[in-house]
Amino acid sequence: MGLVAPAPIFYPIWDWMTHHLTLEVIASIAIITQIGTLLLFTHLIPERMAKREIRNYLKWRNRPH
Repeated sequence: MGLVAPAPIFYPIWDWMTHHLTLEVIASIAIITQIGTLLLFTHLIPERMAKREIRNYLKWRNRPH
């Protein structure tokens, strides 16, 4: 099974990783990174955006009429 070659900027990192880490460790890092990215975009960012929306709505509601 071959691994997909990374972008040229990552060659030194990739070179070090493939010499010092097993493929299982590299795969685990990739999976954890993907889960982290998923959580970031599905929970953390929308939650902060929602808080901002609520704050803006409350400001708008309390504005002088």
